[in-house]
Amino acid sequence: MKQVFKIFSGIRFKLVFLSSFLLVIPYLGYQYILEMEGYLQRGQEQTVLGTAQALATALNERPELFDEGSYSPTRRTEDLYVYPIFYPLELDDGSLLDWRDISNTKWNMISETICVLC
Repeated sequence: MKQVFKIFSGIRFKLVFLSSFLLVIPYLGYQYILEMEGYLQRGQEQTVLGTAQALATALNERPELFDEGSYSPTRRTEDLYVYPIFYPLELDDGSLLDWRDISNTKWNMISETICVLC
């Protein structure tokens, strides 16, 4: 009995016990992160669901929004300009290179407007 007590009270045992306890801390942190991620995801899902329900309720009370006869044709005098696109855009690759011609045209128009104002 004295021999067993001596093993558990030695510095080696205390060092091994403390080291094994320190190895558990990162595992507990990882579990905490997983739990927090799930909690935040559930909260975000509930927020989106609530927003969708509110929007559906608001649109359900106004059926005239979906009546095609209530729309008037657009007039050519309104300020709505659509830039011409001469090639198909690749929207799924995440690249902004498809928009380079449009952005150059836009910046040229802005610089021309600034020069006219000066």
